[in-house]
Amino acid sequence: MQYYQLEYSLDPAEVGTTFPQSHIARQPVRIDDPRYLGRQDTGQSLRRIPLPEPVVHPDAKLSDLLSTVATWRMLMSEKLKSVLEPFIYPAESEFLQVKVHYVSDHFDYWMFNPIHFNMDAINFGASETWLCGIGNLRIEKVNLDSFASYEDYQNLVKLPEHLLISNLVLTDNPGRDFLQLKNVNGIKYYVSENLRQQLVNSRCTGLRFTKLQKITE
Repeated sequence: MQYYQLEYSLDPAEVGTTFPQSHIARQPVRIDDPRYLGRQDTGQSLRRIPLPEPVVHPDAKLSDLLSTVATWRMLMSEKLKSVLEPFIYPAESEFLQVKVHYVSDHFDYWMFNPIHFNMDAINFGASETWLCGIGNLRIEKVNLDSFASYEDYQNLVKLPEHLLISNLVLTDNPGRDFLQLKNVNGIKYYVSENLRQQLVNSRCTGLRFTKLQKITE
């Protein structure tokens, strides 16, 4: 099955002439507050965390997938949410309502917060995994042959060191249309050809799809 990385569009006709579309945000708490979004660990619920309200630049356009400095998490419209949500397991992520400001009005968007990552969808034997330090400096290549070996090694890694999976290869049949992965130079999302086509047909804006070239047959 063919997969595509879901990314932000840079097309000015869809997103305007500035990237990210939102350079600032209205913060509900101070940066030193333990509830500040930037202090929260990846993979945990944010339902009790006060969320920032992104302010879209006047030179940008509102799109269904909106880029912002307020968070690395995807920020999406109700339209995009309605297409993606049927393909996402509720226990693996959460949608959190966020107010977005644009010119003199505000709009309701959704922040997508991944909690569980589908690392078992990776063919570790065919992919390339590195132990990295600060700034993604590669320390040594790690030979992993399975998801179990990845979990065992991951449990031994201590910050600031971390794993980096490059030359990503998925398993023969990941078994789902939407994948959320970590340690792939950040957190990234992948959609099947089926889901990509549904997103294209819905005419959701602000998205682009990069084909994952190396897949197993």
